[in-house]
Amino acid sequence: MCYSGAATLFFGDGTRITVIEQNVSLPHIKILEPVPYKSNEFVTLVCLASDFYPDHIELTWEINKKKTTDNAKSDYEAVQSKDQTYRISSRLRVSKKVWCNADNVFTCVAKFYNETDNAIYITDHVSGKGKLKKDVKSTKFAYILLLCKSCLYGLIILFLIWKLKHSSRKQS
Repeated sequence: MCYSGAATLFFGDGTRITVIEQNVSLPHIKILEPVPYKSNEFVTLVCLASDFYPDHIELTWEINKKKTTDNAKSDYEAVQSKDQTYRISSRLRVSKKVWCNADNVFTCVAKFYNETDNAIYITDHVSGKGKLKKDVKSTKFAYILLLCKSCLYGLIILFLIWKLKHSSRKQS
């Protein structure tokens, strides 16, 4: 059975022919880092592939150069923009412990097919944020700052007491 759309033909399950109507555009790949949620034990990284044509693309995730499919979900199909290019996204859900490890590298891999049979691989990556370590450092800094502030207030009060005692001796 043959179904036709705007320049795309489908022959049964899995066979697809696309007539390329404009210049091929490679995708721009960008990983959007998660917004931290205090109460949640997981974070979600989003990979956005945009401004590409045709829509023959597959997004996958790697953690430390190893492909992962656990908790990775991609859109079912690319969405066409008004300028006739496409965009698609994929999400990777990881524990905060994995995300906060500064040694971990998260990579989004776009496997893009242009007018040839050869795939082009385009990637973007981010490193884990090591946020747990930064929290400890910021807590130490806040404690030291508070300690210095307390010492300064103590010195000011000692100076005022000394000044009061010194001025009361002069009056006698």
